[in-house]
Amino acid sequence: MKKNKTIAILVVSGSLVGVLGIAGVFGIGRVLAEDSLDGYPKIIQNLAEKFGLNPDEVAQVFEDTRDERIDEHLDQLVENGEITSEQKDLIITKMEEVQAKIEEIRGQEMTADERRDAMQEVWQELRDWANENDIPMYALRIGPRAGLRMKMMDSECDFGHR
Repeated sequence: MKKNKTIAILVVSGSLVGVLGIAGVFGIGRVLAEDSLDGYPKIIQNLAEKFGLNPDEVAQVFEDTRDERIDEHLDQLVENGEITSEQKDLIITKMEEVQAKIEEIRGQEMTADERRDAMQEVWQELRDWANENDIPMYALRIGPRAGLRMKMMDSECDFGHR
């Protein structure tokens, strides 16, 4: 029975992740960012409820899948010579720092404008950090079309590299 639940979690979550695409390195996306009253994003609650699964396990599958996608994305950039393995390590560390900042912002009572300003500050700090470490911004994004979108931003904005 436990094996069937694990398979169900993997199949359903894998399908949803494929459909949603991972919207960004720093989370699964807006759909998942909408916290509910008991702390789980609505999509995780819905999956757990519909299939009789533990919400912690469903959330873990999403997180593991995101982490795998990030590693694959960064490994490909290293293989293509777009970043170094040292830059990959820096990116992973920075992603954890940024995620912690985002969680902190989400946990604070703020107006929509204050939250937007705080997130824009985090984004600007990330851009400055990427520039200082000669890391193209598109290296910090994964998911459908995200890399292309970030490459376009890199070429439109002079970050001093590429």
